[in-house]
Amino acid sequence: MRSKPTFAGVATGSGVTWQDLQANLKSILGNSMLFVCRFQPGACPLEQDIAADAIRLIPTAATGEIFNETVLMHWRWVDSERLDLRFLTESKTTLDTILRLPGMVDQSDRFRLPETGTQVANYPLWGIYDTERQGWRAERIPHTLTYPVEDAPEQVYLTAIRYCDAFTGATQFLRWKGIA
Repeated sequence: MRSKPTFAGVATGSGVTWQDLQANLKSILGNSMLFVCRFQPGACPLEQDIAADAIRLIPTAATGEIFNETVLMHWRWVDSERLDLRFLTESKTTLDTILRLPGMVDQSDRFRLPETGTQVANYPLWGIYDTERQGWRAERIPHTLTYPVEDAPEQVYLTAIRYCDAFTGATQFLRWKGIA
């Protein structure tokens, strides 16, 4: 079921320096709990941390995402000092903070996100909980998976907001927002 359109902002930056990102990331993400997905072989694919500590994980993967209830940041290293960044948020205050980061450009009008509807979606993660191994097991993965959730549910899901085209209903953007 689609909800009424909400404000959403998109900002992109090419060649943002690591130094500038470090100096501004806490003001963008606040000090809330957030999730970090690192797309790197051998790295734990999903971790939970406070924003101040999550910064240390960014240099450990060529690309990845950090997200919480209000903002998603995708990064890709261009070289040892510069990153390409994409932010998606529903908070005007957060978007204004992001745009103070040198090199960031507001792309909100280009994608006409205020004209879209939103829909909550849940995407299952790999594995079913195994009480003996204290983690999630998947048939084709040789090791036990861990996810940052309490009470060890049998199945774990990533929760997302789908931004849908108002006319066709097609998904335009997907913003991770939590884990359940």
